[in-house]
Amino acid sequence: REETTRSVNVSGTANFGLSFLEDHDIETTTLWLRNTDDETEVFDFTNENRSFDEGFRDTRLEFEEREMLTNQIRGTHYLGNDTRARFPILDRLLGWLPTETHVEWFYSDSDAETDIPNRVLVANQQTTIDPNTGRVTDSFVTTQSDAASFRFVDLDDQVETYGWKGALPLEWGSNFVEFSGGYTHAQKVREFRLFEYGLGVPGSSQEVRSSTSLGDVFADSIIGDPAKNAEISRKDARDSYIAATVTDSVFGAVDWTWNDTWRVVAGGRWEDYRQASVPWDPFSFSSTSPQVDLGDVDSDTFESSDFAFQDDKIYPSFALTYMGSFWAETFQARLSYSETTVRPDLREITDSSYTDPVTDYLTRGNPGVIPSDVEAIDLRFEWFFANSDNFTITAFRKDIDRPITYFFTPASDTTIARGIDNAVSAEVTGIEIEGLKELGFLGGWGDMFFVQGNATIQETELLPGDPATGQGNVDVSCLETEGTAISANNCQLPGASEYVINFMLGFDSPDSKHTASLIYNVFGERVFSLTRSQGTGEPIPDIVEEPFQSLDLTYFWYPTDRLTFKVKVQNILNDTVELTTGGITTFEEDPGTSYSATVSWSF
Repeated sequence: REETTRSVNVSGTANFGLSFLEDHDIETTTLWLRNTDDETEVFDFTNENRSFDEGFRDTRLEFEEREMLTNQIRGTHYLGNDTRARFPILDRLLGWLPTETHVEWFYSDSDAETDIPNRVLVANQQTTIDPNTGRVTDSFVTTQSDAASFRFVDLDDQVETYGWKGALPLEWGSNFVEFSGGYTHAQKVREFRLFEYGLGVPGSSQEVRSSTSLGDVFADSIIGDPAKNAEISRKDARDSYIAATVTDSVFGAVDWTWNDTWRVVAGGRWEDYRQASVPWDPFSFSSTSPQVDLGDVDSDTFESSDFAFQDDKIYPSFALTYMGSFWAETFQARLSYSETTVRPDLREITDSSYTDPVTDYLTRGNPGVIPSDVEAIDLRFEWFFANSDNFTITAFRKDIDRPITYFFTPASDTTIARGIDNAVSAEVTGIEIEGLKELGFLGGWGDMFFVQGNATIQETELLPGDPATGQGNVDVSCLETEGTAISANNCQLPGASEYVINFMLGFDSPDSKHTASLIYNVFGERVFSLTRSQGTGEPIPDIVEEPFQSLDLTYFWYPTDRLTFKVKVQNILNDTVELTTGGITTFEEDPGTSYSATVSWSF
């Protein structure tokens, strides 16, 4: 696969702030991003239907433009001394409240658009391959029906969030208590419109050799020749959809500290969540509402329960902390419990398909996917030393109900496809160690260096299906890397590694004009996607992502308060991304080593 991309990126930000009486702040932020990619790709491949000296070629020309505009406004208001002096009525009515009493509010509106004004794909060109070198020696295009396809895509995302929260701190004796609460509203709406057409000569098997450019193959002299009877055919438009999620939340908490030794935090969050995805045909229009260009939503093809979901729950949380000086200037031990939820993305709750940007695997959403509920409990010990050194160790456990998981699905020929669904349950248990250590004990030069890192070791267990209840995907093969069958109650949770290690060596110059960091991280083998059993045949092992070792170097130089130089080198070890199935490599990507230099000046 050879691909050339020309990218153009433009961005802009604008910020405005207003302070009043030192108790009130209002800030606005506007962010604008725009980028375009002009891509050309030639993909040579073969499959199980061809001999070693025969193959296919796909040629793709695509222009994509993306733009996002975000506007935010937020405010913070304290009932401070300046406010009480300027507005005596507030002092008379609310003078009993502490000066730290405050309210925060925010509003944000974002609009993101993706347009592909034309994507041309000439697929399945026939090729002749040298079996010794793998090089294509000859190719031809068959100008039959759908010899070329033309795709036009419009995607519009609108996100609106707003809310407020307030805090009331009280202090007496050895007690400090803060009451807090608030409300948030979040709404996401996506409109996805896809038009696709085929171009060719039905019933024709005319071959055009590779020496002729594709522009000549589909020239006006061929397409416009009445004798050739070329036609444009409309592709299936069922991938177009409208999807939305809406969440309203009300929350509150009590934070109580006694004698700077014990701290109790207890709270709850009530959330009302709604999701819906509606397929529609952009080629159809309502005769009663011709001004609406969304096309007709085919309400006869689904029941309301197939595309809509609503749920409201209360998610509690609790934490108990002990603070002292055990083995360090500051020591903390915390036991915490919380409940939360993980919700699917907009494209995951539709029946539309998309291409994974990393692997090019065909991925299909599922309108029946619902959120996953998570219960988490952890025990954490922290030591903070006078010289900024610190050390933390945490034991944790998570129970996930109806985890959202990717499963591979049957596809034709060499196409690799996967879908999304809810499994029955999952468990995650593990331990995490993290810390920071300055190197001043090595001598004078050591004062400029420090090391920081963390390591996580965990064990996961996934129940994809329960034959007794009929829930989940009971036909998942659930195999280890070596292809040995294991219990269906003991699958590894996709995306979770048995270990993750991050390590950083940092440098800060005494004059604060130079900083640098050398960062290394690695994760253990993890399941990329589960596979389904193939009837009575041999089950297929899960696709596994092999460990990836990353080493990055970043250096900053600040010659003045306004001028900054930055140099960054990524993937110094030149490692590759690799997916395997039963020990056989099925996908490999070499991202290479990247270098960048940036100069910025602020005013």
